[in-house]
Amino acid sequence: MLVKERWIGNGEGKPKREGWDVETSSRSVNVPWGAPNVANTRRLEPHRVDAFASPEDKAKAIKDLLMQALT
Repeated sequence: MLVKERWIGNGEGKPKREGWDVETSSRSVNVPWGAPNVANTRRLEPHRVDAFASPEDKAKAIKDLLMQALT
């Protein structure tokens, strides 16, 4: 129930997505995990901390992430 994937940026445009094919034990661009909605349901939600935010806002965002992990 885990999808391993990586995104590789090739300059401008959309990045290339590769997934881990468990049958061949290698990376594949041929969507080894099935339809896109299969990967989307198992993908982690990103937690963003804005680089240009004030130090107080950054500290609060990081504290919130740590509290989520602890609870």
